[in-house]
Amino acid sequence: WTARRMVEHLVSPSGLAARPDRVCLFGQSIGTSVALHVAADPHSAAAKCVLLSPFTSIPDMCRHFFAFVPRPDLFVLDAFDSRRIAPDIRIPTLILHGTHDEIVPYEQGRQLAALLPAATFVRLPGAGHNNTFDRPHYRTFITELLRFLSL
Repeated sequence: WTARRMVEHLVSPSGLAARPDRVCLFGQSIGTSVALHVAADPHSAAAKCVLLSPFTSIPDMCRHFFAFVPRPDLFVLDAFDSRRIAPDIRIPTLILHGTHDEIVPYEQGRQLAALLPAATFVRLPGAGHNNTFDRPHYRTFITELLRFLSL
């Protein structure tokens, strides 16, 4: 995966030589699954992970939006199944999710947080999927991010 190689380059002496304890993964929406898959790699150098508007899996998203499809997993080539790998991820993870997210159901963010052993969940009241960096959500996002990174 390109994301794994990027993290390797960050900490490699021939790359940026960053200290592994300073590496924090970040993913938003579909990128949350990519970040979690990198975090699940036992050789990953990442120390923390931040997820904004995460979903549990693509089949779960399909079931939410297309309830009439009995087996959406049959039509999905890559399930981006964060729910399956979440219990194995040990690094501290911050999840932020808008209560009015019109793309990724808020409840999927809550479910994922419950599955991650070292997760902190932050509710963004009134935030949708694409306005989490607008006021007043921006202030909450930055405050919680800075708090998490300073731990």
